[in-house]
Amino acid sequence: MTGSDDDQIKPEIRDPTTDLAAVDIHKCTPPNRGEKSIDIEQRRGEIENNRYAQVQNNDGLSILGDDPGIGKTTSFTRGVANQNEPFVIYLPKHQNCREFELDELKPDIGLHLKGPNQPKHDGCLDAEIEEKQCDNHGDSVCPKMCPIYEQAPDDSIRRRFEAVRKERGTGQAHRALNLKEKDWHGDKCPWQRQWDRLDNVERVVTVTEYATDERVNSHGLNIIDDLPGFLEKEQTLSERNLREIIGGLEYLAETGNSSISNSVAELVDFIQQLQDTLQEDEPSEMKTLSPPNFTPQKEIGDRLSDDTDELAELLAWIQHAYREHLLLKTVDKSGELQTYYDADDETPFYLDSIFMAAAVAGLPEDSVRRAIGASPGVEQCPRCGEGSKYNKGQIENIFTKESYQTQRYVNTSYHSCGECGWSEKNDLLTEGDIELPRANIWIQKDDPDKLDPIHKFIYRQLPLVDDLPNPSQTVILDATPVPEAYALLFQINPDDITVTGEEPVELNATITQIVDGQYHRGTIANDERGKSLQDRLQRGIDALSAQHNRVIVVGHQKAKEYFEVPINAEWISFHSGRGLDFPKHDAVIIIGAPHTRTKDFVEDAKLLAMDQNAVRLGGEEHSTRRDTEVSEPVYRKYYYRDSSGMGRAVPTKSYKGLVGKLFRNRRENEIVQLAHRIRPTIADEEKQIYLLTNVPTELPVDNLVTLPELTEPVYHQLDITEGAVRLLELCVQQAEEGRAAEKNRWFNEWDENTLQHTVSGFHEFATSQKDGLDVEERTIRNYIKELQSLGIVEEGEYIQREGRTYDFDIATSKKALLILTNNTDFEVDTVRRLAEIVDSANESTEWIEWVSEHLQTSDESGVL
Repeated sequence: MTGSDDDQIKPEIRDPTTDLAAVDIHKCTPPNRGEKSIDIEQRRGEIENNRYAQVQNNDGLSILGDDPGIGKTTSFTRGVANQNEPFVIYLPKHQNCREFELDELKPDIGLHLKGPNQPKHDGCLDAEIEEKQCDNHGDSVCPKMCPIYEQAPDDSIRRRFEAVRKERGTGQAHRALNLKEKDWHGDKCPWQRQWDRLDNVERVVTVTEYATDERVNSHGLNIIDDLPGFLEKEQTLSERNLREIIGGLEYLAETGNSSISNSVAELVDFIQQLQDTLQEDEPSEMKTLSPPNFTPQKEIGDRLSDDTDELAELLAWIQHAYREHLLLKTVDKSGELQTYYDADDETPFYLDSIFMAAAVAGLPEDSVRRAIGASPGVEQCPRCGEGSKYNKGQIENIFTKESYQTQRYVNTSYHSCGECGWSEKNDLLTEGDIELPRANIWIQKDDPDKLDPIHKFIYRQLPLVDDLPNPSQTVILDATPVPEAYALLFQINPDDITVTGEEPVELNATITQIVDGQYHRGTIANDERGKSLQDRLQRGIDALSAQHNRVIVVGHQKAKEYFEVPINAEWISFHSGRGLDFPKHDAVIIIGAPHTRTKDFVEDAKLLAMDQNAVRLGGEEHSTRRDTEVSEPVYRKYYYRDSSGMGRAVPTKSYKGLVGKLFRNRRENEIVQLAHRIRPTIADEEKQIYLLTNVPTELPVDNLVTLPELTEPVYHQLDITEGAVRLLELCVQQAEEGRAAEKNRWFNEWDENTLQHTVSGFHEFATSQKDGLDVEERTIRNYIKELQSLGIVEEGEYIQREGRTYDFDIATSKKALLILTNNTDFEVDTVRRLAEIVDSANESTEWIEWVSEHLQTSDESGVL
């Protein structure tokens, strides 16, 4: 992958060429991409007929690294189907799943496992994908897989359902809100009923979020087509969330009759510190906070064995009590717990994030992680996972014998498990082997320049290894893989990962890349330079789009508001286009580089490296920013070779170690993936790829240019000012449209071929026209000298007391104007050659003659 240490250099030779002289770019030995030409149909046959056999012989994780567009998804799934093996194909979006179902080249699918918010009927889903009105339901809400999503978005039950679902999953959300009791839901919704079909089908298509569901990932071979992220779950904690948690815990602390009341009070004090941190203009680091000072609890201690982690057990019981407090604590006559949530309550359901913050502040991390990994023992037995019940005899002695009993008394009835015998009264919550979750928490700081910045805590947790698919039964389709990250995610040896098809393939495309800016979203939106840059980029979008029939424009989601997309173009945002195909489009324009928060990939790296001492985490930033906190930039090579065989390298932002690999994956690999949406690998006709960012990638570059060379008219490249061109336009306009009386007024002499006057005369003419020039006479003199250097204007006679006259040749002026204002018909190399000819033309019109002989422009008048 591009960005390896082999592609990093120390600057040696500054590029002396005039076109790139102002840019920090250096000559270097070019890297060897090693691309090869392949027979696409032969490669597809190899994937279909041979790759599955290779997977079967591999005891570890398999990755198909073939370039995008080769057809590895279709070919590989056909190969598995040919062997009559069951499989689940995971795709980024349900739109991709539906496209897979409808593609006649792909294997027949038995079940599209949908999400609860997806349309129930395929026709409705098709209309949603095509962004058109549903033929069957019109303006009405199409029936959903779960009717909770037919309720209004601000409905309190729906909002609570979505919150529970985000934290604990869709099934838990159904049970928590007891939706089966709702008339509009019924005993089972279509989302629940689809699971009954799972065991009766061979082939399933679904989205990647189901990859950690054992019911799905144990169905057959798991084929993950482009894994976005690492299947992590994330929770955001605001000041309000902390306040709500405190409210729930204070109730437990104030009851006074619980063995953990004092410890709960300690935890409340710590959460108040977190709350204070969010209220600071510049939040303190969590490691500076005082962790809870828990004291041993007698009833907890009575349960402990020699190998029990006392702190983990204490935290687990606090989680247990908090969890039960959030329930309405209703049980039926048999002791079954009825799990209701208050639909108007938005309190977080688990204390995982709070515990992890305490670990950052100083509590032993392993103890905290063990408590997070333990079951709270409320809904399910912490030992065997079966449903938890209350001790029936105790309940019948205390409560009336009506169908539902309320208000559980902690000291007189207990959770128990009829399957394994675990009892809340005597047993531990943290007994047995508990996988320690890989989790972390950090502060996401808001813009300090805001009047009221709103800071938040971000808690992120990777899936348990036990919840991931079996690596030997998993194939990942990823054209830009980071094998080390996959090894860490699945907790396997890197040697147990087999990557096939990763050799670069020759592309049928011309790739042009700028070298004078990375252009992240923040740069584009910057108040000081943003508008100017936006205008330049817009000119580039317009000019490049005008050269092609169908175009894809790629950029930041939030940057779209700054641009107008031409009628023949479509917009794709970074991180939302993988899996989409646009083979009929002939060009893609990528604006800037994707840029995620540094904390995001740094924290992901920390999570992946957790418990792995041998991993080189890295994280030191090398940047072009003038900042004392960052190191000197790293010079990275393009896959580029000039006519003399030399390469080029530019300084760019970089990180070392695992952090660096994740950074490049989110930035450079995203550019590569989206450049491939127009399928240059399999194109019959040459595609055009424009990278309006200087970030080096693994794409082979044909032309290195500056942004003005791509976006500005020809005159800009010839160092002719806009004012000189405007003077030329005014003269041509007057020659073609002006009446004789006007010409008599404005010019010393004129005929059908020439306009003549002195500098002062041209100044009076140019400053008197509608939309004319508002400049001084000496500026007009400079404009005339510029046009004279192009051979457009010639010196005339000297008139006593008036000065030297200058002659504008009308025919030559018209031809020159057509060329100078063009920004669509000329390729960069052509303009560079044109600049060389102008420099050597010695104020002649040789350059116009050269254009007339070698090029055509879009002018309909036939001037050229």
